[in-house]
Amino acid sequence: MRPASFCAGCPHRGIYHEISKYNGKIVATGDIGCYALNINPPFSVTHTQIDMGGSITAGHGFERVERFAQRGLKVFSFIGDSTFFHSGITGLINAVYNGAKTSIFILDNSTTGMTGHQDNPVTGVTLMKDVTTAVDIKTLVLGCGVKPENVRTVDPYDLKATAAVVKEAYEAGIDTLEEYKGNKLRLAEERENLRMKLENISPAADPDDPGLDEVLSRIKNIYDLISSPDVDDETKGKAIRRIVKKIVLDKEKGEFKVVYYA
Repeated sequence: MRPASFCAGCPHRGIYHEISKYNGKIVATGDIGCYALNINPPFSVTHTQIDMGGSITAGHGFERVERFAQRGLKVFSFIGDSTFFHSGITGLINAVYNGAKTSIFILDNSTTGMTGHQDNPVTGVTLMKDVTTAVDIKTLVLGCGVKPENVRTVDPYDLKATAAVVKEAYEAGIDTLEEYKGNKLRLAEERENLRMKLENISPAADPDDPGLDEVLSRIKNIYDLISSPDVDDETKGKAIRRIVKKIVLDKEKGEFKVVYYA
């Protein structure tokens, strides 16, 4: 029985034809969509198939492991346009935020091929066939924090250009263990230097912060001192002790008498 494969003329054939040349040299994380058929011969590329959006997040995890395993494998992740809009954006942001060195292939055939060729945000047409705003994948990817120099757009029918992009993605893979350790050590040293600098910084004197004598010169009565929002409690206590000699309770009158220093 012939295994299921891509439709004749499918653009996914071109990209997987070139990627299959790196079989044995990559960890390939796949996603939910008709492009998952690349798991079958003659391509036999994808290793994992988890859930919608799982290609990017699983690829991020494998990238971390490969840094230490040092098997010499680069990480490629594949996701279609409709699946990317559905569940791939958060994974991409997480990969960017955590500095993942994976190669993420967003396979844009401008339809939802697996379930019946429905429209999706890239087509600019709703499921009710109303014309709406088309979301540009490249613009969205840049908005997620991917640097412009790390984005490539290629026509998979142009096998020469596709081969060049796949080769570049492979060569730009994850750090070696030595590079990873070096970067980690450098960051630790930078953090320690910053911590030491912060410890040695003395708080700047506030030119508007009045001294105790200045506070006393402004006081007209005890109420002014106690109710002032510009004087902290410690300064209020020091000031009161400087001007109040004692406080006496007149039991007959039921009131306090404040005795000030002369």
